Amino acid sequence: MSFEDRLTRTLLSVLGATAMGCVGATDGTTDSATTDALEAMCDGGPPPAEGYNVREGFVEVALGADCPPADQAELSYYGCSHTTWQGIVCAEPRKEENMVFVDDGYGGHHASATTVTTATTGVSEPLDLCWYEGVFFTDPDPTYTCGRPLLHEGRPVVAPVATRSSAWSDALGADASDLRPEERERLADFWLDAAVMEHASVASFARVSLDLMRFGAPPELLAATHRAAMDEVEHARLCFALAGAYRGEPVGPGPLEVPSAGATTLREVAVALLREGCIGETLAAVDAAARLANARDPAVRRALEVVVRDESEHAALAWRTLRWLLRVDPSAELRDALADVIASEATRWTQEVDADPASDAERAHGLLDPARRADALARAWHEVVAPSWDALAARG
Repeated sequence: MSFEDRLTRTLLSVLGATAMGCVGATDGTTDSATTDALEAMCDGGPPPAEGYNVREGFVEVALGADCPPADQAELSYYGCSHTTWQGIVCAEPRKEENMVFVDDGYGGHHASATTVTTATTGVSEPLDLCWYEGVFFTDPDPTYTCGRPLLHEGRPVVAPVATRSSAWSDALGADASDLRPEERERLADFWLDAAVMEHASVASFARVSLDLMRFGAPPELLAATHRAAMDEVEHARLCFALAGAYRGEPVGPGPLEVPSAGATTLREVAVALLREGCIGETLAAVDAAARLANARDPAVRRALEVVVRDESEHAALAWRTLRWLLRVDPSAELRDALADVIASEATRWTQEVDADPASDAERAHGLLDPARRADALARAWHEVVAPSWDALAARG
């Protein structure tokens, strides 16, 4: 299963989405009637709801290896991260031999090893592909696609907050008229913290772009990194607008003192990417989804929908970039360093939290009960981050 599929399933479950078969009930199951209808699609039966279809998915195997039996195949699919296999295979496989996976910066694709030149970057070792027809679900109306911090010596670097013109606060603000003063203050503090972090993320992506250029990154990764930086500008505007609405005055960032020293070696860049991008942005997407599940204010929902969508894409970009870096340096030393990061971060994101819950009004405006947030982040770790790292590490 791809990183995008893992993240999509967790996001939909956290959001409480009810699209049948995409995640089923909150425990990941699907009712028997829906399962019967999905299986009947293999014989030409009608889909049980909009979004279901029968199409081909693939399984990678070693050169010369047999394709797994249909009832043991775990299908993957190119393209949109909102497309997920439903666990149903309709037919025995067809096989393509001597293929390679090409990481093009947009999820990748397979090509014949004989047609890929030695100058092409981001290419896997040769393998065979087994193609099966299966039942998939493509969300017809997805609401998903915190930020990536700028760090110096392990600490976030953010701009000071300034009361200023509405340049950073001209997006649609929330309706704070029914909130108590103490609720407005807590909400203003939360959204202001989010705003300065999103603002600093613009600089973080600029630094990542320079790091990637130093190691000869392909144009697709550079282009996607710059698009992500533009996303963070919009995230900052939305968050500053919400903070200004709760404070009752426009706010924005002051000058950001960008530290000159950053990662210098490929190992340092890869470790920072894993910690800040692969882990941080995956958790940020799930955190925003958990807030969106309870939010009711239209402006807050709009901001969170944008953040969930974009941070999901940024997280997927981080994992693609890490996979490329591991092809540049496939050494055991680098993999061991990354494994150490996974081990050190696991405890941090899987611990229980006991704290006072947010009020109903605060949840409607984007605050989240600490215990619910801890549960969502633990799920993100166990369901998305850990298995994605295991799959990536196994490729080497």
